[in-house]
Amino acid sequence: MNRILALFLSMSLCMVGATSEPQRPIYIQYTIAGQERTASYFRRLSVQTPRLFGPDVQEVQRQVRQVIPAARGLKINGYYEPATSDAVRQFQLKNNLTPNGLVNFDTWAVLFRLSD
Repeated sequence: MNRILALFLSMSLCMVGATSEPQRPIYIQYTIAGQERTASYFRRLSVQTPRLFGPDVQEVQRQVRQVIPAARGLKINGYYEPATSDAVRQFQLKNNLTPNGLVNFDTWAVLFRLSD
């Protein structure tokens, strides 16, 4: 019984402070270089095999390239590859987020300034 209680408590403590992922896609309109764009969040982005691909990755690439000077040369190809992960990590470091290169909802929300 004590082991079960200890396991439950440790699992609960690990969840404290974690932002939950949205239950359905979130869409926002934003402007970049004078052009209206739509960004959507519906999955976590990370380097995987096979590589993640899609318009959500392209929007993250566009936005990171816009806000991180060192990422100006990042290709907007729609593939979540190591170069994209590195640029995201730089963004996370600059914005006091966990620098893991993973685009979870916390990173996406700061990247697209949902709190503004």
